[in-house]
Amino acid sequence: MKKKEKSQNKKGFLILLIVVLLAIAVVVGVLVAENKKKSAPQPQESSVVEPTTKEKEEKITNFVIFGIDDVGYTSWDINRSDTIMIVSINQDQNAIALISVLRDSKVPIKGYEPQKINGAYQLGGAPLAIDTLNDNFHLKLRNYITVNFAKMESLIDMIGGVDVELTWEEAEIVNSQNPDSEYVEEGMNHLDGAQALSYSRIRSLDSDQVRVERQQNVMNAVLHQFRMQGTEKGLAMLDPFMETVETSFFYSDLYDILSPLDLSSVTLSRYTVPNAEVDPNRWGGWDENNSWVWEFDIEKTADYINDILAWE
Repeated sequence: MKKKEKSQNKKGFLILLIVVLLAIAVVVGVLVAENKKKSAPQPQESSVVEPTTKEKEEKITNFVIFGIDDVGYTSWDINRSDTIMIVSINQDQNAIALISVLRDSKVPIKGYEPQKINGAYQLGGAPLAIDTLNDNFHLKLRNYITVNFAKMESLIDMIGGVDVELTWEEAEIVNSQNPDSEYVEEGMNHLDGAQALSYSRIRSLDSDQVRVERQQNVMNAVLHQFRMQGTEKGLAMLDPFMETVETSFFYSDLYDILSPLDLSSVTLSRYTVPNAEVDPNRWGGWDENNSWVWEFDIEKTADYINDILAWE
């Protein structure tokens, strides 16, 4: 059954926000690493030691990103994690895997009746949401980043806006939704945070695939703008960046995880569960509580997720 367009638009842009946050964190991590490298003494050849097996294993880091959106929602919906994304970063392979867990996936939640997985965050915050993922999919996740949808505008404004090329139709939509921003036209434009959000959420003109391309355009523009800041300004943005999220990570954690990545060649793989490939019998519809849910084979899905995280 087709979902409400407003809800899908928000979910799609939350995914963009997550990728942008990762991109900014990666750039900051690289800047910090380069800055430290300039001032740190270089090790002599004799001091280089082959990493142990444990150290090699630690080069894969898994965590969860939750996206919440309280704007325009009822009290029943507030603080539900509309985006749930398992992130796996493999330093050795210079790669990132993103596994999106559909918010309407019906699963058991410790202490409550089975319901949509996004309800776990509302019922018990990040701890219960992480436990729910671990219990159902046989995972050992501990760390998380929580992003509020409303923060996207401030992130874009924080880096001074972004340059994006618009079609005439796209410009019309952006202008109609942002009367207080600078007027934009067909061609290359410098967008503020509100305009970038509107552009990335456009769906009525074409399809989800084109909307994803718009989101990628904004992501690339963010990366370009952030790189243009230089090391000193980039480092100065770390504090406001961290203030836009709730996370179990310390600054040093992000440095250690992200700084070894090479932005010029890092690969990004995206997966979604539940999906028909893993479980051809998955079913979407209204349950006995009059709630639209996905019902699916949880064990098959758990195996699928663990295979991805094994990086084999």
